[in-house]
Amino acid sequence: MNDEVVSSMYEYKKVIDPAHNLLPIILAQNKSKKNETKAVITFSNGDRYMFRHRDGKRQDGGTYHSLYGEKLKGESAEDKANGEGILTFTGGNHFIGTFKRGKRHGHGILYEKNETIDAGEWMDDELTNQDLKIVSNGYAHRWKNGQYRYYDDKNGNKYIGNIIDGKAHGLGIRIWSDNSRYEGNFKEDKKHGFGIYYYTERDIYKGKWNNDEMNGEGTLMWNSGTLYQG
Repeated sequence: MNDEVVSSMYEYKKVIDPAHNLLPIILAQNKSKKNETKAVITFSNGDRYMFRHRDGKRQDGGTYHSLYGEKLKGESAEDKANGEGILTFTGGNHFIGTFKRGKRHGHGILYEKNETIDAGEWMDDELTNQDLKIVSNGYAHRWKNGQYRYYDDKNGNKYIGNIIDGKAHGLGIRIWSDNSRYEGNFKEDKKHGFGIYYYTERDIYKGKWNNDEMNGEGTLMWNSGTLYQG
């Protein structure tokens, strides 16, 4: 992390719960005796919907956190959990697509850590019309402009998300060969809008971007646990 980034922020003195302020892309394994796991949807505007899975099924309720501090629970939280977003499961699996009341609904891609890809139309959290299944690594599939795609280049870089005119544009996930990762909004192949960047050193930046540069309010958490906000 360079000194310019740190100098643009001030150390946040009060105790902050990192789970409330940051969305770790790989959540710690947290299965209870009832086989419950955690999951988080981060929407394109930065809002988050947090809920639990039990025996592979989403539990009703959950908590909705807006980017500006609003907090809703139960049915009110479900009512807000609509639109484009990125769903992160315990263990690191991801889904990028559209949601209705916190469930996968519409076109989307499920990307699993074992490199399995399932893409197509979803309804009520179930894949109802499969467009594509990838089992082996390195396969690129092209949909028409404006739909979600998966791409893996020869250098080990991966992209899952919206592409327009051959460029990342809209909501997406980019994973580089050094295991650094960005999840959020793109504009003409550059980080632009709200997004979360995970450095190889395991530092995390969450905030707004402009033309590939950090811009505006953001939160930086060092691997050591030190938190900066500015």
